[in-house]
Amino acid sequence: MSKEAHQKIQEGLQKGTRVELGPNEVLDFSSDVIDALSPLTGMFSKGTQRLIVGPSATAIKRKLHLKLTFALDAEREEYPFVEFEVIRSGQDELEIQSCSKHLPLVLAITFNIKRNEGGFRASCCYVGHEIRSIFKANRALNMFSGGGSLEVFDLGTDAPFPTLTAGHLDSPTAEADARESNLIIALHEIALALNTRINWPQQITREDAAHLQLLEEIIHTGQAVVHGDSISFAVDPGKPIDLDAISRQPGNLLVTEIEPPPFASIFGKTLDLGEHTILIKPRRVAISYGGGEEAAPVLQIDLAEPLVYHFPRFAKDA
Repeated sequence: MSKEAHQKIQEGLQKGTRVELGPNEVLDFSSDVIDALSPLTGMFSKGTQRLIVGPSATAIKRKLHLKLTFALDAEREEYPFVEFEVIRSGQDELEIQSCSKHLPLVLAITFNIKRNEGGFRASCCYVGHEIRSIFKANRALNMFSGGGSLEVFDLGTDAPFPTLTAGHLDSPTAEADARESNLIIALHEIALALNTRINWPQQITREDAAHLQLLEEIIHTGQAVVHGDSISFAVDPGKPIDLDAISRQPGNLLVTEIEPPPFASIFGKTLDLGEHTILIKPRRVAISYGGGEEAAPVLQIDLAEPLVYHFPRFAKDA
């Protein structure tokens, strides 16, 4: 082969990439030449006079089992077992990509063994994953992009790879967006406070965002202020209501509720906030008997001021 072809082959061996040689580069051909290129294997077509050489199937199909440790000062986020597949394998360079379904990220890492360095890319795939797993991944990426490091340990060979630092961050996709990070932190706080699971949805609606803001307020302060024009309650037919007495009350109404309020949901999941009271400043009170003979009457209260919800479960000590 020509000198240029030889250089291409050497580069392919080092980086583990495919190399295509044209008729001006392949001066002679024999199967012994291909055998000598191990671990590369090739294909030669006399019709097109091209030689295509690439990594062997054995080299590419390998799976690696790695331990990942993201570190920043004294902080750590560790993944004890993550499976990776080999994308590219050469004498000097190795490119791998995570294929573990339990990880809400796809990590692509390139190592240059000769220079003892590497590169790192990350793309988020949060949909369907639980918020605790997402919070951990988001924290790990923030630590790395904030000046931290990534230690990679091969569990199969019991040996470390070169440590990666933020200077090797190849793609801005690994830097968590500040707004998304704040959303993840808020959802994680709510999941912990309520001891419940929250899975990331296909789409986050405006209603979800509004509910999230109120839920944050509740778990931090024990109360929430809700703006609106009116509020209604089903009335027990066996317990008559004196509308005149309610209307004449000089102060606010205090209603105790057990059922979750309308805003106690996120991503279609209803959350149990416990028993709570609603402080109501009525402007006008009316009762409706629509809906049929068996339907319960509805007490309708037009509001003079926003509603104030109090949740004893999250009340803070004075």
